Amino acid sequence: MKFEGGQGLTRDISASGTFFTTEWPFRVGNPIRFTLELEHAEPGRRQEVTCEGTVVRVEPGLGEHGVAVSINSYDLGQLAERSGDSTAIASPE
Repeated sequence: MKFEGGQGLTRDISASGTFFTTEWPFRVGNPIRFTLELEHAEPGRRQEVTCEGTVVRVEPGLGEHGVAVSINSYDLGQLAERSGDSTAIASPE
């Protein structure tokens, strides 16, 4: 996943939320916009999903933080070539 100023590694995801790890600190209650890259949506292609949500839990760690987000809305992007990079769209607060 990518957000303005950084990226994270998604550990769990469902239709209502996601949990990811990142080096960036987040605060509970803050809004977040991010892009998920689904690499296996179609062979040889990827699907980008732009999401808006709210940080509901933060697990501080050494060098890496766990962040749980409740997804409020999402937008499915068009399939893109695997060689292109997704664009970061939002930042942690």
